[in-house]
Amino acid sequence: MILDEKMEQLISSGKIDKILLYNEILTICYGTRDNKIYKLFDDLLLLFRDFLTFENNPQVHLKESFTNSYLLTVMFASNMHNGEVLEELSLLEDEFKSILTNSVLIAQLYTHFGRFCFDSNKEKKSLFYLKEALKLINESGDINKLPGRYTNLGYIYEQKGEYDKAERLYLKGLNFAKEVNFETSVMLCYAAIGRLNSARNNYSKSLLYFKESLKLFKEHYIALDKIAIILNIASVYTRLDENQKALQYYQEIDMDYVKKADIDMYYSIIFNLGKVYYNVGKIDKSKLNIEVALEYSTQIKNSQMVVGCLINLGNISRKMKNNKAAFEYYNRAMIDVKQRKDERQERLINQNYALLYMDTKDFGEAIIKFKKAELLAKKQHNDSQLITILENLANCYQKNKDYKEAFSHLKQMLKIKNRYDEMTKKKEKELQSNPLISSGKTFHYSFRETQSLISNEIALKIGHPIIGKSEKLKKVIQQAFLSAKSKDINVLLRGETGTGKELFAKLIHYSSERGQNPFIDINSATFTTSLAESTLFGHSKGAFTGASYEQKGLFLKANKGTLFLDEIAEMPIDIQAKILRVLETKRLSPIGSSKKYNVDFRLISATNQPLEELMKKKIFRFDLFNRINTIEIAIPPLRERKEDLPLLIDYYTKAIKTKLNMGKTKFTTSALQKLYDYDYPGNVRELINILEKVILFGDNHIIDRYDISFNRESDKKEISKVINLNIEENEVFLIKQALNKTGGIKSEAAKLLGISYYALKRRLDKYGMES
Repeated sequence: MILDEKMEQLISSGKIDKILLYNEILTICYGTRDNKIYKLFDDLLLLFRDFLTFENNPQVHLKESFTNSYLLTVMFASNMHNGEVLEELSLLEDEFKSILTNSVLIAQLYTHFGRFCFDSNKEKKSLFYLKEALKLINESGDINKLPGRYTNLGYIYEQKGEYDKAERLYLKGLNFAKEVNFETSVMLCYAAIGRLNSARNNYSKSLLYFKESLKLFKEHYIALDKIAIILNIASVYTRLDENQKALQYYQEIDMDYVKKADIDMYYSIIFNLGKVYYNVGKIDKSKLNIEVALEYSTQIKNSQMVVGCLINLGNISRKMKNNKAAFEYYNRAMIDVKQRKDERQERLINQNYALLYMDTKDFGEAIIKFKKAELLAKKQHNDSQLITILENLANCYQKNKDYKEAFSHLKQMLKIKNRYDEMTKKKEKELQSNPLISSGKTFHYSFRETQSLISNEIALKIGHPIIGKSEKLKKVIQQAFLSAKSKDINVLLRGETGTGKELFAKLIHYSSERGQNPFIDINSATFTTSLAESTLFGHSKGAFTGASYEQKGLFLKANKGTLFLDEIAEMPIDIQAKILRVLETKRLSPIGSSKKYNVDFRLISATNQPLEELMKKKIFRFDLFNRINTIEIAIPPLRERKEDLPLLIDYYTKAIKTKLNMGKTKFTTSALQKLYDYDYPGNVRELINILEKVILFGDNHIIDRYDISFNRESDKKEISKVINLNIEENEVFLIKQALNKTGGIKSEAAKLLGISYYALKRRLDKYGMES
């Protein structure tokens, strides 16, 4: 219906409106997987070309609308594996180069073109597109776009067998992700490093990375990405000959969903299951699966998969002692890889040829094939495969009674193995430190090298990063993640004003299973009894004077999510009993309604007051206290985590300067010491206010200690003594007090007096105090 309405609007619209409308229409088609998208984009092309004859430099919003329409069509063709259409679409890039100006959208286009070129065996062009996509996104600064930009490029090198290049990109991507607290990218890099280690036969390390990646997977991520990780884990268990574990992981995959969502992945799973059946001795079932996968891969012209199927059918034939059939399968595979110049698969076929010759006791031919594989493995820097090849060569030479060569190859093998084992130990350091924190079904990466311990994704959700590295802050963040494990446990946050209680409430909510549902917050200090009841429970129309409409209460708005009651100590005492009843029964009725509603929410409360004292005074209910503090988290004041001050000052100074569009600011050592020595009764909030004032009113880009003033009560008392009611005498007295207090520094004295530096200078001249 929506599409029909938009199509009707198209008929009566002018050219500019049509260009914008086409973008909306193509978005609908993309979402509903409607093949009309191709015809509609062709119509847009005709319209846009015609428009460009009159206006060769359209406004930015029209350029971006067209670029987005182009991207949607490319993405659709890519998802539908329509290579013919993708080929045509890629040719449009040159024609519309002056229109394609949004670097983020261009990078996304290049990513799809890069994948298409790789699938079409155009490796050089593929590498060009993916390198450009990486460069464009990094230069744009929009780090949340294309989280897999490093892994996309690394994958091409991995498939070419250039494992060292792939690894460098994966590690660079991982370091970048950790520098900018980008958890999605950490997950993708872990998966890529896991896949790379699997290709290198380092299966134990591969499993570590895949499992860490799976832990970081969140419910709202693309389901196929999770299935891909599960598929990789199952494949590794297959190679480790732990086939029952492999089958357990395969059983987690919803094959009906995969068949609808990604037919290529579906047949990839069929193929991999065939390998498991082979390992457990179900040869007929294995052969059937591989033949089905071969038929599909031949049909869609997926050469890599075709060769994989042929190699496995050759292995099945070897197992069945049908050496003639095995040679035929390997020969077919070799013809294909020679044409495509795929040296990784060529090495693999040579190894299988050699094993087949070993079966037939033809060790001379086996040596020839192993030597070819050895050269390719060295070229690819694939030490794990090289170790296996050299060991087999040593065995073949020994069988041929060439003990000198056997010993030589064995010696080479041991040297490479020692080097490889040493490198593996170094590279496992990242995972041994286990920087993941659990919050129940999901895990979160603990970013230890940057200003914040939480990911960029969570920071965006809660609206702010949590800055600091102190042990006290680490403990509180860990407690928040642990609290998130159970979606039903109520949490009480204690902390002084300005410590960030609301941030931690949001951190718990968005890290839990409830994170996709509402987070409702209210300050209890704003409540009167009648307002509190109406706000929390809602009311029906006509429930009381002025209730002219039905209002949904916060309890119902927070259903399935989290309700955050800030300053709960201020909650009226008679409302506390009603809140307690809702927490106990999980049912409520709005004011003026007889209808009962079931509610399901987590309650997070916060206070800066000693509830125990309030309970003694009968201002706060003891039974409600026991309900709201199943878990209690004390957020430390800033004065107790002073080691976080440099990070906080650096972060907020940059943020304030960016907001005000100002240049760089530097603090002198004495200024930093002054900031460090202060106790911050208003905590982080007060620090931010101090920095804003200093930066906004500072005369230059270097902040000295005299530019910084605090709202100390002691300062105010000290200069509040007056001698009599004579204005001039009191003014002289106050100026002297201020100058004494600041060690004669006039700029500091002026701030203490609440006047400008120039106003102070005029008064000093007036009273002859300049000297």
